[in-house]
This record gives sequence, C-alpha cells and structure tokens, in this order.
Amino acid sequence: MRNTILFSFLNFLFILVMTSCSTTQKSINLSFSEFTIGSGGGATGLFSGFTIDSLGKLYKWDGCKLKENLTELKTLQADSAMLIEDIIIKSKLIDLNFQKPDNFYRFFQIKTPTKENYIVWGSSSDSDSSKNLNEIYEKIMSIINYK
Repeated sequence: MRNTILFSFLNFLFILVMTSCSTTQKSINLSFSEFTIGSGGGATGLFSGFTIDSLGKLYKWDGCKLKENLTELKTLQADSAMLIEDIIIKSKLIDLNFQKPDNFYRFFQIKTPTKENYIVWGSSSDSDSSKNLNEIYEKIMSIINYK
C-alpha cells in the first residue's frame, strides 16, 4: 500500500515537472499575412530587408527585386512578433497613405487577408512624417535584432 502511494506520488511529480517545463514556443497567429520592412535605392538600385509571415517566421532577402533571394532565418518569439504587430496596429500602417521615396528610401509592405499597403519614404528626409516613419522602422528593426 505504502509503495503504491509513493509510486503514485512520484508519477504525479514527474508529470507535473514535464508539463510545466515545456520549451515549446507558443503558437503565433498574427493579424497580417505578411509584413515586409526594408530599404533600397541609390545608384545600384538594390533592396534589402526582412519579411515576417503570419506565423512569425522571419526571412531575410536582398537583390534587385523586392524579396529576391529570400532566406528563412528563424521563427520570432511570440512576444517579439506580437510587439511588432502592436506597433503596426498602433501606428495605423495598414491605412497610412505615404509615397515619398528619395534616392535612398525605406519602406513597409503590409498584407492582410483583405488589404495590402505599401509605404515608402526618403530615409534622410526631414519631414515630420518621415521622422515618425524612421522611428517606427528603427523600433521594428531593433525587435528583429538586425540593422
């Protein structure tokens, strides 16, 4: 009897430890289908940047076309992916109409199941809108952890 109770107790502890110390990542399901952030221009006309899909997978790309040479890097941690989504939503990027490129420029492309938006601005522009977009760009790039 005593052995049965001890065995049951040890099984309970084992199951408790195994389920509470799980290292699996939380499932991510973002409101956008795809978010692309990047920069380009100049004499070469080259682009480079990152794309995040709705599951939080991060891709790096560079080339003469948007998303050329796409390479999967990692899956973002759930909190990082949701922080980026929060910035996109609070900044109202999906509805922002801003198309003011310069020789060197930065851009966001946001795709949802029902809408797509492309925002582009000169990276060295002094306008208030460009400064605000540069701040958003830097915040997102710091979360992605690549400059």
